[in-house]
Amino acid sequence: MNTMPGPYVRLSKLVCRHVLFQRERRYLNGELEPRTGEPSVIFFGGHRAASMFLGKVFSQLAADAELRRVDLESYFLHTDRSKVDQLFTAGECEPLFRKEGYFFGPLRRPVLLEDLDSYRVILVLRDLRDVLTSGYYSIVYAHTVIDELHLEAKERAAAQGVDEYVRENLPAWKARYLEVLDWADTSGIKVERYEDMVEDFGGWLRRVTPPLGLDGNQRLIEEIISQADFDVVKEDKTAHKRSVKAGSHARKLQPETTEFLDRELAEVLERMGYQKGS
Repeated sequence: MNTMPGPYVRLSKLVCRHVLFQRERRYLNGELEPRTGEPSVIFFGGHRAASMFLGKVFSQLAADAELRRVDLESYFLHTDRSKVDQLFTAGECEPLFRKEGYFFGPLRRPVLLEDLDSYRVILVLRDLRDVLTSGYYSIVYAHTVIDELHLEAKERAAAQGVDEYVRENLPAWKARYLEVLDWADTSGIKVERYEDMVEDFGGWLRRVTPPLGLDGNQRLIEEIISQADFDVVKEDKTAHKRSVKAGSHARKLQPETTEFLDRELAEVLERMGYQKGS
């Protein structure tokens, strides 16, 4: 992949379009019928907030509750990026979601469904300072290149270094977080913090599953809790899970960059209950 990224990207697209994501293709073709009349669950997982891990956790619980999992964002990202915006555009997103019998996620932006109250929703976000910092190492060292845009972003970030990357990407990420927080406030959705989940995963999972209707199998929940592992013995910048601790930005960035983030993100930090300088 690293030595021949162009051919890898083209081959990856072909595999995703014709081999992987069979469930998503069946769903979009109307061939994946629901098994239950229970409300569908939507999981919004912010970037670098254990969304892959939580997606698997909720998928296990959803499958036990006979909800069918559909990962629309990943499907469109890996097959036709031009269709991703349809998921997050008011009106256009309506035909892509069904109110009963499915588990959707992870999704990383607000879905502007008119009848969002008909769904069971969970939203997990991480301290944006850590998201930006982790995002640099992810795109440069860890993430699989999925298309030409990703390849271009990877090369640009590698040339910048972490501090310049964080500063350049801050405005867009700040706007995105404020959009999500405004959407959550308007929709009456509680923001779950990644840091609270990591600090006490067992207590957190036992708390969030009942409102989602995913608490029917307590034995499975306890099994998931017992198998969860948030320890990173030695940080590896090429690994997907490099560091799960809060405040990693303070250890990776120059002090002036950390101060810049605290200043520019004051509103976001206050609304999410984070402290500056930590």
